[in-house]
Amino acid sequence: MIAVPVKIRSARYGRKIRKRYEKIKRMQKSTYVCPKCGVKAVKNVKLGIWRCRKCGVVFTGAAWRP
Repeated sequence: MIAVPVKIRSARYGRKIRKRYEKIKRMQKSTYVCPKCGVKAVKNVKLGIWRCRKCGVVFTGAAWRP
C-alpha cells in the first residue's frame, strides 16, 4: 500500500472536524516512550494496541495515545 498523506483520507464537512481528525491521526502515527525499556519506539498496531519496536512488548492503552 502506498503511503498517502492524512489530508487526502481525511474527514469531510467542516474545517474544525478536519483539524480534529488530523490532530488525532498525528497522535496515532507518532512514536511514544516505552514503559518497559524507556526508549521512544512505541508505535500503534491497532486501535488501542501498542508495540515497542525496541523490546517487542505489546500492551493496551488509550485509542490515540498509549
